[in-house]
Parts: sequence; C-alpha cells; structure tokens
Amino acid sequence: DGSLQNDATTESFIYNTIKPKSEKNNRKHIHSLYENIHKFDTSACGTYITMREIEEAIGTQTNVPYLMPVRFRVSVSLDDLLIFSAFTDYPNGMFGDLKIKFKINPNAFVFAQVNPTVSLAKYYTMNKDELLSSGQQKLMDIDLLFRNWSLTFQYTKQFTQLGCTADLITSIRTEQLTQSGLKNL
Repeated sequence: DGSLQNDATTESFIYNTIKPKSEKNNRKHIHSLYENIHKFDTSACGTYITMREIEEAIGTQTNVPYLMPVRFRVSVSLDDLLIFSAFTDYPNGMFGDLKIKFKINPNAFVFAQVNPTVSLAKYYTMNKDELLSSGQQKLMDIDLLFRNWSLTFQYTKQFTQLGCTADLITSIRTEQLTQSGLKNL
C-alpha cells in the first residue's frame, strides 16, 4: 500500500517536532503534552484512568505483566500526516473526495502516569462529601499520606509506548506498623 504505519509514525514525529508548542497546546484531543497530562488537562488526547480502576482491573490477575483493557477515542488530524500536510489549504482541489483507509498499530500509542499525590488530591476534591460520610479513619489516612509522602519515591515521569512494560503505582494504602498506632505508607 506504499506507506507502513511505522513510516507514518516517523513522519508524524518529524513533522510535529518542528511545530510550535503553542499550536500543539491549542489542538484539543489531538496533541497531548506531558505537562498538560500532568495537570489533568481536559484537552488531552486519550483518557484518564483512576488508581481505583487500575486496582480493580488487575486485582484478580496473577500473571505479570498485568493486562488492562482501556477504551478511548482516537482523533487523527490529516494535516499531521506529512503526506497530507500540503493539502490543508485546498484539500479537495486536486483529488476531489478522498477516501483514506487507516491501519493503526496499537503499539504506536503511549501512556503516562501522573503524580499519585496530585491524583489523590483530585480524587479527594471530587469525592469530598462521600469521604466525609465514610468515616474519620479514611480522612486520617489521606491526611497521613499527604504529610508523609516520601519525596525520594520516584515514578516514571514520561510517556511509555503501549506494549512496553512500565512500573506503575497501582494503589496507595496505609498499613499498621506498631501497636502504638503508627502507620507506614
């Protein structure tokens, strides 16, 4: 067919490397900068998955690496494909109606983990009423987490290609350490 997915991915990467950052920031659901993902920007190209969803999906799995099905929509901008980049001004001027068949390699997509404390803070903010009614212990656990989060603990601050393994934080919990009631994160 003349163009492999890998070729299109490489062309798209090269073309997007020279695009100004302002253009990438303004294209909702097409480009996702890591800084925007990290801030839970709603214009992200993809979907956010909560720790609870991850925990539920891998909870019964015994094989490593864990598998987690995720549904999301893909928005492919034709002018991001190098072969079509010149057609943005006159798309139907040369060829009339174009019919394009995409063969998408799922391993061409990427994922990223956001800061777990930011994620937890967002969860706390969105579910504050539910948490307040669930009891004081849960609120104390969340408070303890924020106070004692280890700054030396690292998580992957980058995009990872689908199909590749990654170290992910799948749950945050407190555990009883001593009889005196101290907790360990």
